[in-house]
Amino acid sequence: MRNKKTIEDSKGQVGIGTLIVFIAMVLVAAIAAAVLVNTAGFLQSQAEQTGQEATAQVSDRVQSVSANGTVTGSSTIDDLKVVVSKSPGAGNVNLANATILFDGPTETQTLTVSSADVGTITDAGGTSPVLSDDSDRFVLTVNEPEVLEPGEEAQLTLISESGAESTVYLTAPETLAEFSADDSVSLSR
Repeated sequence: MRNKKTIEDSKGQVGIGTLIVFIAMVLVAAIAAAVLVNTAGFLQSQAEQTGQEATAQVSDRVQSVSANGTVTGSSTIDDLKVVVSKSPGAGNVNLANATILFDGPTETQTLTVSSADVGTITDAGGTSPVLSDDSDRFVLTVNEPEVLEPGEEAQLTLISESGAESTVYLTAPETLAEFSADDSVSLSR
């Protein structure tokens, strides 16, 4: 009889051991699930941020309304002035934080834009130098040391704070003979 009691006691011990292993597996599974949910949330927020940055790079652009230069006394063009507005669908574009890549006939330079280089033509919201309204028009003045000779071409690439690029192609008239010093000439293509 004593033998029989030992067998029944060991069955109870095996059942408790199985229960402990089962509880441990449930705890490990719960911890793994929590880690997966946390990682998924982190990846989702990172994907949203990347999407917003990509959208800003594509949409927060400006468009050129006009481009002019000033004729110098030596029949060349300097003091480039480009009137810009927001592109359709663009968010607010802060021109003070923009960069201009000037690609002229003989050299390429990267220029920074400061508030002093941004003039206001129309500012519906009073937010200069931030293009915040579709009717806003600001003029960017580029006092580039390189001048344009008659018939030469250049391009200005305006890179906004978000990384969106807008390119303005400039072409000087074939002749400047009919212009006097300090006259404004159109450089638009």
